[in-house]
Amino acid sequence: MAKVTVRVDIPIHQPMKLMALVNSIKEEHARNGANSPLHQVDMASFIQKSAQAENERRKSEKYRGKAEALMSQANQKLGIDKGQNANTEGTVYNILLRIRDLLLFLNPGREEELSVYGFNVVKRSSSKVGRKRKAKVTKLDN
Repeated sequence: MAKVTVRVDIPIHQPMKLMALVNSIKEEHARNGANSPLHQVDMASFIQKSAQAENERRKSEKYRGKAEALMSQANQKLGIDKGQNANTEGTVYNILLRIRDLLLFLNPGREEELSVYGFNVVKRSSSKVGRKRKAKVTKLDN
């Protein structure tokens, strides 16, 4: 005789499907009334918390659009929104580059001074003396 394995999934990573399952359970429980086997669990809490969760999800969807619009407005001012770059006039990014370049101009050879302003300054020195370059090999067709 073959062994039968049964799995009953709960879509915890798909909120819309999870809420559909919850609503289906609540409807079946209500349809069965006093004969519902679910009276053995705290259905009052299940119903209350699922209703609250559904209401909060609805609110969050409403606010998500507002939040995304505000984030886009902030990104436009910063100069990091889609289609913007360092050359987008009047943005924080554009002005920030001007500040960096001015400070570099005013501090030649002392670039680490920019760290006072919060810039992350990385200074590397490389010595070409003693470095051997690999010879380029050119393959010629005969």
